[in-house]
Amino acid sequence: MRRLMWFTLGFGAACILLAAVPVDLPLWVPGAVFCCTAVTVGLLGRKRRRAVTAALILLGIACGCMRLHWAVSRELKPLEGLDGKTVLLSVTAEDYSRQGQYSEIVDGSLLWEGRRYRGLIYLMDDVHLCPGDTLEAEFRLRVTAPESERASVYYQGKGIFLVATQKSEGTVTAASGSSLRYFPARLTHEIKELLDACLTEDTAPFAHALLLGDTSRLDYATDTALTVSGIRHVAAVSGLHVGILYGLISFLTGRRKYLTALLGFPALTLFAAMAGFTPSVTRACAMIGLMMVSRLASKEYDPATGLSFACLILLLNNPFCALSVSFQLSVASVAGILLGYSRLYGFLTKGFEKLPKKSLRARLLRWAAGSVSVTLSAMILTTPLCAWYFGCVSLIGILTNLLTLWAVTVIFCALAAVCAVGVFSLPAGVILGKITALPIRYVLWMAGSLSRFPLAAVYMESVYIRLWLALIYVLLVLFLLIRKKPWVFVLIGTALLGAGICLSWALPRQDDFRATVLDVGQGQCILLQSKGQAYLVDCGGDSDSTAADTAAEALLSQGIFRLDGVILTHGDRDHAGALCNLLTRVDAETVYLSEAVEPSLRETLESVTGTVLLQSPEEIPLGTGTIRLYPAISGAGKNENCMCVLFETGKCGILITGDRGAAGEAILARSWDLPQVDILVAGHHGAKDSTSRLLLETVCPKIVVISVGENNIYGHPAPETLSRLEEFGCAVYRTDELGTILFRR
Repeated sequence: MRRLMWFTLGFGAACILLAAVPVDLPLWVPGAVFCCTAVTVGLLGRKRRRAVTAALILLGIACGCMRLHWAVSRELKPLEGLDGKTVLLSVTAEDYSRQGQYSEIVDGSLLWEGRRYRGLIYLMDDVHLCPGDTLEAEFRLRVTAPESERASVYYQGKGIFLVATQKSEGTVTAASGSSLRYFPARLTHEIKELLDACLTEDTAPFAHALLLGDTSRLDYATDTALTVSGIRHVAAVSGLHVGILYGLISFLTGRRKYLTALLGFPALTLFAAMAGFTPSVTRACAMIGLMMVSRLASKEYDPATGLSFACLILLLNNPFCALSVSFQLSVASVAGILLGYSRLYGFLTKGFEKLPKKSLRARLLRWAAGSVSVTLSAMILTTPLCAWYFGCVSLIGILTNLLTLWAVTVIFCALAAVCAVGVFSLPAGVILGKITALPIRYVLWMAGSLSRFPLAAVYMESVYIRLWLALIYVLLVLFLLIRKKPWVFVLIGTALLGAGICLSWALPRQDDFRATVLDVGQGQCILLQSKGQAYLVDCGGDSDSTAADTAAEALLSQGIFRLDGVILTHGDRDHAGALCNLLTRVDAETVYLSEAVEPSLRETLESVTGTVLLQSPEEIPLGTGTIRLYPAISGAGKNENCMCVLFETGKCGILITGDRGAAGEAILARSWDLPQVDILVAGHHGAKDSTSRLLLETVCPKIVVISVGENNIYGHPAPETLSRLEEFGCAVYRTDELGTILFRR
């Protein structure tokens, strides 16, 4: 049975390595080489177990190479040359269109050269599609497949190789009939409407996430609290939810294997379809499906073989699925549980033998030990992935899981009951919904409360925390080799964590001048620090949530839980859109606003913190230096109406002009006595009409930083600006090339 595991291990390794790092030669070449090597090893060592295992791994690598070769040469080759082009296409909606950050979005399929591709479609404002509707119009295409100019690992992992933006009025053809293909999408939509009708406004978004995996309505504060507290997995339909569903089916069928299989197979298939056949759900359903088959055949079920079988199905369907974070976390969590659960549970329950097995105390202790063992063993392999992808490791997750997972099971079953009852009697569904709201509020309250602890999580922004995490796995290897005195390793790991946190918090507070230009994409967010005090200038970027995460992690990794102040140069979304999100995680004593900030944003900020509307120049002490604020230009255009910020210490100076153009920079230079500075943050992300000659001649910067991300419309930074900076001999640092940029003196 384990032979499938070794084959899948090789297959998956090939998919991950070759999909992440494309090679120049055709993939059938390494596939043929590995295949020949596998045959040779298998024939020469067919009587040796290790040789057979090696042959299976090599054969898996060969098959993985061949599958990727087929995907690239046959399935993706027709997409060559389409990137950036506008073509006439027919797209079919696979779900209901939804409101995105800037426009309506729908998941759909696109027909190109006789082949259908899964795609993400951005629609015009007045276009709304239902499952099965067809839209024929002109679309500008973005190819996300490997080796394209804008390849996207995120989209590849989801099987999306085309992103289409509607560019012309089109013709919508409504879906005809009631095709079973779109039944899961329609059912999901109806369940969402039913949950909204039966549940309260504060609990319905979490119910959508828990039951259906739809996190689009979770607000930033709730989503972040779930992540930091270590239970974000409950809001993304995964193996936990599939396990609860299977347990519910088994309970209803009295654990009779034939009846359980009869109901289980269609129910799990429908549930996976409603969740969009995400890797985690598909993996769990495949494993449970194989387990039901084993029970029907009266065979012993091997979880490792089940995991291998599920992974193989996913990778055969889409080899780029190996790059999906969902796939990697799902497989890693199950593999960790298979590797570590029994040992951890045995260790934690050692000494319980003397307790009566049926006593309440023994049951509670065993339940707690089982919950902690599952969480810890799953974290063995998922923690490095969380650190790499999300930059965050929850320290309080073990406690949060222990206190909430029982409630998650209750909520899932209760929500299923709400849907079942609500279909026949909405008033009864509403009553049951009010009862179900109680455990939902408990979970949200627990996540919010625990996530606010100062050490609820640590962040990979700190090099010392990254070093600590690496040393933890060195200690784990040593423990597995020695297998003695586990508490010694726990104490050493805790001491190393304490040292890492102390260094991360203490060292930045020693600098007289510290300026961090954060990589927030197409936006701006700058942290100014001196001797333990900190001000943030602007907070916005490509995404409000991502920019807020970037800023929060930079602050929390240094132990900054309260800013001395925030300065908004103006109210554009790429400068201010993420601030309200950030303030749910980090407090601010005062927010300085210009008159250009919209009244709605001003009112929102006034409700959560102190605000100052700057109308005249002001000086603010910051550590050993001073921040000078220059007010916006009253009555000027939107970009010219920006507050400017000058931060100086005896060691360094930095000037930030927001989005001011040449006219605004001229007024700034002529109205105020500007000193020469070491660092200038280029105005308007390096636009051609900003960072003018007059400003450069006035402040004579040695370094110019351009806070910029991928932008295909504005073309920042402009070639004219880069030429001017080269002419003045300025060293240029760009966040789109270097990421976050730190200056310290």
